[in-house]
Amino acid sequence: MIVHEFGGKRREVRLHDGRTGSLIAVLSSGDSMRTGEFLSDGRIVVAEAGLEAQLRVFSSDGVEKMRVPLGPAGWISLGGEGAVGKVIVLVRPPRPARPAREATRFDSKILVVNSTTGETRRIATDLSPVSAWAWWSAGDPSLTPSPGSDAVKLFVGPDSSLVRLDPTTGEQRKILAGKDRY
Repeated sequence: MIVHEFGGKRREVRLHDGRTGSLIAVLSSGDSMRTGEFLSDGRIVVAEAGLEAQLRVFSSDGVEKMRVPLGPAGWISLGGEGAVGKVIVLVRPPRPARPAREATRFDSKILVVNSTTGETRRIATDLSPVSAWAWWSAGDPSLTPSPGSDAVKLFVGPDSSLVRLDPTTGEQRKILAGKDRY
């Protein structure tokens, strides 16, 4: 199981044995935002914010296999798999891209990262994946949305609308209207 530890300034993402609770590996540790989840094939991804944000890919036993640079990020979160091995990542800038009074939580880009090749594509901006809000279930693979399912295609827009985003094509369709509350 994946355990997220947010004590004080130090943040850790750890892999523990699901039966005994024994620590298998510390996957990530530092002061900046970080989060991890299982992929559908059993591998693990950890997203780390910072001056050089990255997505790290691990084997199911916690051995690092790849690092994919994502540029600077003040906030980062995972939004599931748009397809098997294609990880949806939300990246927000370290500082507001606009003056503080105009900045919102939607100053962001949505990336799809191929967890096998490291290829990265930007598919949208100014959206937030609904599945990323379920951070408490990130360590439990049984609660993770299936790759390509409707759950990983739902995003919230800056006006609180519900948007369906196809991670393969980047096509967006507003499915519920919202109103600007931010």
